[in-house]
Amino acid sequence: MQRPIWTKTWLVIGIALLALAVAATPVLAVDAPPDAQIAAPVKPAGDNQVQAPTLLENWFGTNLQIAYHGYPYNKYSFVTSSFAPTKRLLTADWIQADWFGNNETTKLWGTWPSGGELYDVEAIYFDNDMNNIYITIVTSFPFDGYTHSSYGWIAPGDLSLNLGINAPLAERYRSWSYDFGVNLVQEERPTSGNIVKPSPHTLGNELYKTQNAAWYLGAPNGAVTAGQERTNFDPAYGSYSESRGAVTVAYEQKTLYNSSGNVQLENAQETYVIAVTIPRSSLSYDGHPNGPKHGETVGIRWVAACRNDGNGTDAVIYMTGTIEDIDTGDAPDSSNHPVAGMTYDGLPASVGGFFPTVADPGVAGAGKTGICHYIKPSGARLGASVSEEADADLRPDADTIDFNLWPAANISDGDSDNGLDLPEGWFNQIPTIFAYTVSVPATGATGDRYVNVWFDWNRDGDWADASVVCDTTLRGTAAEHVLQNQVVSVAPGASQTFTSDLLPCNPAPFNDETAVWVRITLSNEPIDLTTQFDGSGRAAGATNEYCYAEGETEDWYFSPTDPTAVELARFEAAAQAEGILIEWETATEMDNLGFNLYRSTAVDGEYIQLNEALIPAQNPGAVFGSVYTWLDEGVTPGVTYFYKLEDVDIEGNTTLNGPVQATALAAGPSAVSVTAFSAGGGADWALPAALSALALLSLKRRRK
Repeated sequence: MQRPIWTKTWLVIGIALLALAVAATPVLAVDAPPDAQIAAPVKPAGDNQVQAPTLLENWFGTNLQIAYHGYPYNKYSFVTSSFAPTKRLLTADWIQADWFGNNETTKLWGTWPSGGELYDVEAIYFDNDMNNIYITIVTSFPFDGYTHSSYGWIAPGDLSLNLGINAPLAERYRSWSYDFGVNLVQEERPTSGNIVKPSPHTLGNELYKTQNAAWYLGAPNGAVTAGQERTNFDPAYGSYSESRGAVTVAYEQKTLYNSSGNVQLENAQETYVIAVTIPRSSLSYDGHPNGPKHGETVGIRWVAACRNDGNGTDAVIYMTGTIEDIDTGDAPDSSNHPVAGMTYDGLPASVGGFFPTVADPGVAGAGKTGICHYIKPSGARLGASVSEEADADLRPDADTIDFNLWPAANISDGDSDNGLDLPEGWFNQIPTIFAYTVSVPATGATGDRYVNVWFDWNRDGDWADASVVCDTTLRGTAAEHVLQNQVVSVAPGASQTFTSDLLPCNPAPFNDETAVWVRITLSNEPIDLTTQFDGSGRAAGATNEYCYAEGETEDWYFSPTDPTAVELARFEAAAQAEGILIEWETATEMDNLGFNLYRSTAVDGEYIQLNEALIPAQNPGAVFGSVYTWLDEGVTPGVTYFYKLEDVDIEGNTTLNGPVQATALAAGPSAVSVTAFSAGGGADWALPAALSALALLSLKRRRK
């Protein structure tokens, strides 16, 4: 049972964390050769239904539809809203290129429907996952060009990527740095003039790192004013390009009809999908050995081969895609990218590690995939921060140790951890508690989040066991999924600590000091208790992605130690008009001497002690606790402060808790007050005193 953290009871319960995740549709390739024209036309049953290109539907979830517009022009045309992705809504960047103006936007320019020009661009999409970036173009222009009655052969331009490496060149509507190029159409650079000739009509499938000089003026004819745009490059010309290897360019042609089957969309032109998959590692450059990082942008530039829908601009379409990485756990997972077996503790003779951690659904030999979360500045997280990675066993990784898992070396537990406070020690089948902290940035959304926690009680390398026998004498059993979809609600700009009951399970041959793998996950949606009972990720569906929109997953290789008897039940900070109110609660104060409170303006900064003398314990030696409050009035409005609490026992041992954080609303000397309460006064439940002395253990802040 959970109760509000501001209620003063003998034992505060809480929730532990959740981080869900993964299973998706990863590949944009098709079975046929890349230059094949795939699939015969299929005539739909209704005017508002058309056959969506498979490539576009599988990855982005778009379902292109047509609508009736009447005579005399464009009787049938695309429905505007049908271009919006329904999968990967969180990470896909896209533009609808019909009536695309001079500036990057998703706004339609002009009046729908479009002018009906042949060979116009309909939309461009961008997305990334842990391995690749994906660029998909929907167009009415064939990949291998078109022979025009007046202009002759017209080729589309090559795909250019701007990562800010080369000095930008000024063009008509923006400057551009030609850093990488995908040679979409194999052609020859002419010795003179701007006309590009095909040699031959084949679809390119190679990425090049380029200098600006590799790109030249020219194709397509009739759409670009000479001297004003660069459209293609020839890898064989000079020393201006460097091959970075093959990419996947999948091509698909679809014919879209009205319901009667006698009116073809877009002036009887085919619709084409060109889907380019580029490994992120192949986009490496100085300072970026693994390609663009989380939060960085990739500029995309493609030439449509004619003025786009007659809007008076040139044929060049621009958009910017943002790299968005994920958070994963770091428990050993033998289903990984290098397919290397991992063990529980990194020792060769130990039990295998089969925790679902690696998020990529395409890894070789993958069983269940790991929970993952998209990282965004406004997203809720465990503790004060969350670090991003491409995947648990892939770089780039934001931590100092730049991996969560290193399968080849059998090393796990590489991620930085914060937000979970586990007992310093415990006893088999003796109740105790654990705590965790949930933080929501000021820009975050209001509403509920969900926490799930797993303990691998039988130490067999997974969290899949529903009933582990903990003690053959007492016949006690425990499930490894100890906290299931616990609801937590934290206001934006606040950080809140929750506690939860825990009944440790340490079956023979293990003992109370045997290490155990723990997972806590926080997510914006509840997990599926039928399929994700073992801490695994979710499968992508028709309207959801396989990573959660926010949250965090943390895995802990927890090694219990000899227990002490100072038990902290709650620690939190909240902004008030008079300053920041810090409140903490003890469940028991056996051997407790008192507390010190520290403050910093940075989560990893220097913490300054606020109290001049030790804040004394109110019930030293007792099996019940107290509630303590400290009003920090010496704060600056608008500044975020971080607090840590140190508890001190009668032998001088200290335990550091936190941090918690809050943003000041007002300024102003500090005061502390206490409230003592007994085990019988409104307690949710009570333990015999003899068990309490053993079970209620001081929470220890884990820091890496």
